[in-house]
Amino acid sequence: HNTMSDNDVEFVYVDESSISTYLKCPSCLKTYVEPVIRPDGSRRCRACALFDDDENDLVPVTETILLGMLDDLP
Repeated sequence: HNTMSDNDVEFVYVDESSISTYLKCPSCLKTYVEPVIRPDGSRRCRACALFDDDENDLVPVTETILLGMLDDLP
């Protein structure tokens, strides 16, 4: 479900197959980019969530451990 626009960044990882499923979006199956929490409590990439939800209904993920783990991926 991820569509690329001029403002989106495509990340390339050293060993994507070794990345935990907890760090991957269940919609696009890629590593989270700008993860958000949907009204039902699930997490998605912002771009994926916008297919089903209004921007105003999305809450940015602020969990330091999740964001740190994403930032540390080689």
